[in-house]
Amino acid sequence: FTAVQMVSFSVITFLLGPVLIWLYAAIRPRFGPGPKTAVFAGLALWLIAWLLVGASFITAGMYPMSLMVTSIIWGLFEVPIEATAGDWLYQESYGSAD
Repeated sequence: FTAVQMVSFSVITFLLGPVLIWLYAAIRPRFGPGPKTAVFAGLALWLIAWLLVGASFITAGMYPMSLMVTSIIWGLFEVPIEATAGDWLYQESYGSAD
């Protein structure tokens, strides 16, 4: 990969963090606060951003199969752990901002 590609991958992955916390906050009222809900949010993001995108890359032949399978499996552990860390940091804001 070139330096520009590596920076792009890093920026995209960094931007998935706020998306993950938003997803956790969105499903928290239905599933309740805590690590279990964080893992659900992580698995949902993993399904969309790792599994489905990785499957498309495999189908298109863009990357070697071994690289994509390794990335998909790595993400299966990485994203729920990140979501659990986000759950630990996330604080629900009560009251109005007025």
